[in-house]
Amino acid sequence: MFERLHRVALAGMNMGRSADNPAWSGERVVIERLAQTPVIFDVGANIGDYASMVLEVRPGARIWCFEPSAEACSRLVNRLGHRLTAMAIALGDAEGQSDFFAPSEGSPLGSTYARQHSSLEWKPTERVHVRRLDDVCRDNSINRIDLLKIDVEGHELAVLRGAERMIRTGAIAAIQFEFGGANVDSRTFLKDFFILLSESYQIHRIVRDGLTPVAYEERTEVFTTTNYLAVRRAEGNPER
Repeated sequence: MFERLHRVALAGMNMGRSADNPAWSGERVVIERLAQTPVIFDVGANIGDYASMVLEVRPGARIWCFEPSAEACSRLVNRLGHRLTAMAIALGDAEGQSDFFAPSEGSPLGSTYARQHSSLEWKPTERVHVRRLDDVCRDNSINRIDLLKIDVEGHELAVLRGAERMIRTGAIAAIQFEFGGANVDSRTFLKDFFILLSESYQIHRIVRDGLTPVAYEERTEVFTTTNYLAVRRAEGNPER
């Protein structure tokens, strides 16, 4: 009984499978709170499902998509390339090359980690180029990001560490990141995100109809898929 109650409680906090369903995830609500012409970085864009939702809600958005899988990035460009900028690279904390692993080419579960899973096998599919977000912004004269959305199967913390300058200077208004089972494979904890961000950002859990502020406790380390939104404190009160 208590195990069932636990599962119900997690679902009620939007932790679990609902976080991957646009109708339930609350991600659309976040987009609706943005300005009419926001600058959005979609890191881990895959074939463009999230970008497509952004363009539906904010047609004037300026979107930069980052997708290291050659197969997925090609499909993204064919689908939405005329409406956004797509880069076939990974973002991380250092410039270089990395092996890329996936159950199949173009899979949305592609990762820089050879994940261990009971029902799927992550195999090396290609070598990918990795860049730091700070360097991409410098090279493209990007001085502000309204929303940095990161869904990179366990590599989220490395992406943020590669955005140190943009974060430190207040150039990123809000950061959406996914946390879940892939973080077991990358050995990262929710605490790591709080250490990196909480001085300048208020971290929230994205729920179906808005945001719920989160204060870190050890019991918040739940490795089931959850979307969080860190809002820069100077940006005002995100609950309004």
